[in-house]
Amino acid sequence: MRFDRMLAGTMALGLATGAAPAPAAPSKPTPVDAQDWVTDEDYPPAALRAGTQGAVGVRLDLDRSGVVTGCAVTRSSGSAVLDGTTCDLLRARARFEPARDRRGRAVASTWRSRIRWVLPDDNAPPPQPGFPVTTIRVEPDGKVISCDTAGSGGAAGDDPVCGPVRSAEPPAWLAAYARDFGTLRLQAGWALDGGRPSAPDPAWGELIAERVSALGIDRDGTPVQCRVLAEHGPPAFRPDSCTLNRAALRTDAGAGGAAAATIVEAWALYGEPRRRP
Repeated sequence: MRFDRMLAGTMALGLATGAAPAPAAPSKPTPVDAQDWVTDEDYPPAALRAGTQGAVGVRLDLDRSGVVTGCAVTRSSGSAVLDGTTCDLLRARARFEPARDRRGRAVASTWRSRIRWVLPDDNAPPPQPGFPVTTIRVEPDGKVISCDTAGSGGAAGDDPVCGPVRSAEPPAWLAAYARDFGTLRLQAGWALDGGRPSAPDPAWGELIAERVSALGIDRDGTPVQCRVLAEHGPPAFRPDSCTLNRAALRTDAGAGGAAAATIVEAWALYGEPRRRP
């Protein structure tokens, strides 16, 4: 009873003197059921087939009700499919308790985070010995310091990349990138029926150029249905399968559906930028 009387007296004093409660601190938006926004079932099929994974940095714009009104990618995963899927899912599913100002009123706000796409264990990219990686370290003037190919499966003398690179006159494409990139990595090869290079290690640096071509082979061995599937960056330093086989391609309708196999030829060039003083 004594505690109650003291409390009552304090309250009465506060009313008598006109003391106002201290304003509350502003609050940030609070995610609601965030574990349901993006799940393994949402992994884009194209990214699963390609063995693509990565983290997407996003910024969400929220209205006073905590509803998403906009999504922007602030840091790309390197995959347009993963970036686009992330924003599509967050726009459709993300919900928040709204941010509030010092007077407790709901206000519009923004929310930033990273969504990491990790391949399920049963979809991890398998080893692809058909797509070896050559690492070339080079001086700014184009002089080769070292060249090594992993996964080539052959003797050093059989290396189709390091052989020309170590020659007295390095290829023109190497000299073109040597000034800006101290380390270059070339991933190239071919595979049957849909094989593709696995996703690069982030330490490889930035993607400079790539090309992926699919070449259908008729039952009698004639190339058909040749097409470029993906292309990025400056012109290729060597022609793709379609260019090499253009003269042999059969364009008549009868051969169009007779492909017995598909050869996928792919190459990608990555560079680790030099540190500027």
